[in-house]
Amino acid sequence: MAARSAQLSALVGAAGFVLAGIHPADVNENRHFLAALLVFVPGNVALLVAARAERSAVLGPMRRFTLVLGFTGVVATALFLAQVDLGLWTVAVGARLSPGLGCPVRPA
Repeated sequence: MAARSAQLSALVGAAGFVLAGIHPADVNENRHFLAALLVFVPGNVALLVAARAERSAVLGPMRRFTLVLGFTGVVATALFLAQVDLGLWTVAVGARLSPGLGCPVRPA
């Protein structure tokens, strides 16, 4: 039952990707946002449900990783909808661009 629920949720998330592509944000932001919700909510729920599905020898090692990804996605979606910016993106980009931490500075 959990596997079928995960499949249906992933299918709804995939439909959200298609709808978000059909309705770009610069043309119709409201439709794009609603389509993106179909990606964020059911897609992340699908990961959580898939992590709790029946044990499988093939997917067993991925169970924890799937659970972490699903939980991270649900928290990120909640923070996005609450319009909370933790500033993590700025820190990640700054670390990547700073010499010695990220990519080396090459002379021109």
